[in-house]
Amino acid sequence: MKHEILQKLAECMYSFKAYRTDEDFAEVATALISKHPCLREHGSSTGCGGWKNSLEFKMGNFRSKLHKAGCIDVTVNGERKGKYCPEGQPKTEHEKKTQRDETNYLPNFPLGKDKISLEKDRELLVEEMRKRAPNKTLVAHKMDQTFPLRRKEIVETEPPIRTMLERWSALFTEHEVFAEFTRRCKNFQNEFFGELDKHTPCLMKIFKSKTGTLGQTLAELLEQVETRRNTNQASCQ
Repeated sequence: MKHEILQKLAECMYSFKAYRTDEDFAEVATALISKHPCLREHGSSTGCGGWKNSLEFKMGNFRSKLHKAGCIDVTVNGERKGKYCPEGQPKTEHEKKTQRDETNYLPNFPLGKDKISLEKDRELLVEEMRKRAPNKTLVAHKMDQTFPLRRKEIVETEPPIRTMLERWSALFTEHEVFAEFTRRCKNFQNEFFGELDKHTPCLMKIFKSKTGTLGQTLAELLEQVETRRNTNQASCQ
């Protein structure tokens, strides 16, 4: 029975993150004995220390099985040179470690799809983006479908921005920038504008210092912003 419980917990945890922190395991183990008091361990200070340790081992074994099966998001890390894989590919100086808060950092291809079919979807996207008025619904759908292919390219080949712009022009639209961050980890839009607000005074100062045609354009935009701000303040009074 314990094996089945740990297996289900590992599968559920993996569906959110492939790599968990010590705090994550402790939180899940605590939730387990809170939901099912009969599983509490007598003699343990927390009541779930054994569950936590067992879950850590189960999660490691679960990733090992997925690695052997060719699951992409763990294979890309499992093949790096290290203590348990001395013959693996060495880690480069500028290579970043997989971020634990990035769910499906390198996800598998959708069911029924392979690299060839996803490449055709990508080509369709390129053609659609060349139109004067691209079909936004189609673009969003195809960008969702081709996300695994896009991540594979970025992680494995680290293409320059120019190449990404040629192959994934839709990715450089405002809607898809936010959508891509949501696919990877979280809703980026609210956090982005929140952080941008912190730098607004500095940006305004830079804009006002510009001269020439660019400076004139920025001055007109700033005037519109100021007018709108005054209107909003007047309506609130």
